Amino acid sequence: MVGARELWRYKVGESNKDIAISATGDFIVVGSTDNGVHLLNGSGGPLWKYNIGDEVLAVGISKFGSFVAAGSKDKHLYLFDNTGALMWRYQAEHYVSSVAVTDNGENIIGGSWDRYVYSLSGRGETLWKRELKKKVLSVAVSGTGNFVCAGCEDNQVYLLDKGGNILWNYKTGGYVFDVAISEQGQVIVASSSDNNLYFFNIRGELLWSYQTGGAVRSVEISTTGDFIVAGSTDNNIYLLDKFGNVLWLVPKEHIRGVALTSFAEYVVACSEDGIVCFYDNTSIMGSMGIPQPAPPQATQQYGGYGQAPPQPIPPPVKQQYPGYGQVPPQQQYQPPEPYSPPYEQPPQVPPSQPDLKKYSSLPPPAKQVEKPKLPTTKQPTPTEEIKHEAVDTMRPKSKFASEVKDVLKMLQHADKAFLEKDFEKAEAYIKWASECVVNAKKELEKAVVKSASTLKRCDNCGAEVSKSSAFCGKCGERI
Repeated sequence: MVGARELWRYKVGESNKDIAISATGDFIVVGSTDNGVHLLNGSGGPLWKYNIGDEVLAVGISKFGSFVAAGSKDKHLYLFDNTGALMWRYQAEHYVSSVAVTDNGENIIGGSWDRYVYSLSGRGETLWKRELKKKVLSVAVSGTGNFVCAGCEDNQVYLLDKGGNILWNYKTGGYVFDVAISEQGQVIVASSSDNNLYFFNIRGELLWSYQTGGAVRSVEISTTGDFIVAGSTDNNIYLLDKFGNVLWLVPKEHIRGVALTSFAEYVVACSEDGIVCFYDNTSIMGSMGIPQPAPPQATQQYGGYGQAPPQPIPPPVKQQYPGYGQVPPQQQYQPPEPYSPPYEQPPQVPPSQPDLKKYSSLPPPAKQVEKPKLPTTKQPTPTEEIKHEAVDTMRPKSKFASEVKDVLKMLQHADKAFLEKDFEKAEAYIKWASECVVNAKKELEKAVVKSASTLKRCDNCGAEVSKSSAFCGKCGERI
């Protein structure tokens, strides 16, 4: 297929959670379940690794790779410089599930399960924080920091200004797993567990939506908003243009994160098997009249993954940074030579719409939306419906007290599995909880039927009395 050509792949850790790439593709950062933040160069060679102490759920990088941010299950947001030195860390009240960095690294955005969106300065100071209705699953920030978007467990996409004020929100059909915003904030894209991609303008108007064959776990947008890359649980990576047309798709199993360079010259993806893949997209971009840089040179093959072996890691050290407190031990590679970007401002060449007649095997274009209607009614999530039903049906009866606790605990596990995008496990938890509620309802119905067959009513006061009784226990009259 024209366009997607894999240049290299490299195994990072046990299972990857998130990935980000600098504007020119010279730096790639990966977050992994091995508790490490990994920085690779554009040829897939390892530059450094920092061990946090718990799973890394999210990563972000500034435009030219000068700053790297990470969010972890240890409830902290971290900021590193290009050499892997920890600059500071900030504590939230729950898992930090998503991070984003402005072009110059002076504004870092974090999203957490504690329902807050955090805006921090380059020194780790709190600029503002905004509480939303449910867990924040994803955040993104425009290049200058003027706009922040967030995706939540309440199925909503939010756009905030640089002061944290909500400008608009839009309800999708499922959890909003990922969001992305163009450099100037003119267009926003969101991915959802309802299998759809949603494309908005800055006013919150839905321009189009595109349905894939599975939940869309990750999405990213180019600098100008002309190209979108998405990773779906249907085991495909999609590249679309700003009109919702699919330019190409590449098969990739167990996708957890995708990212692309400023003008979609290169695309990277990470997966649950720990593999990072780097794709060259210059052929299709060149056919659209966009000038492309030379691809990175491949490194020597190693271990079946096409990469040079990592260099030895020196023993961890403790360093004191004035104003930031004690820095925990880290593992750090010898830093590479200072990076000088090939150009400060990439050429702004607007792409023309491609001739899709050449790609006869591509899926149909996205569904265009002319007059979007923002939904106003709140749709409860599956776990909320079961939770309310369990409390209303089972809690009034003391004999179901332990079952209610088990149901609520299983629903908590289901919410966690949804966030970790393990849909099979989440579905199993929800099914088990639903069966518990159904069984309780059946028992209550049997009890009502049995009660009706053994009781009669007093003609005098209307109280229920056993059929074997001769006198009413309430008024004392003979029955």
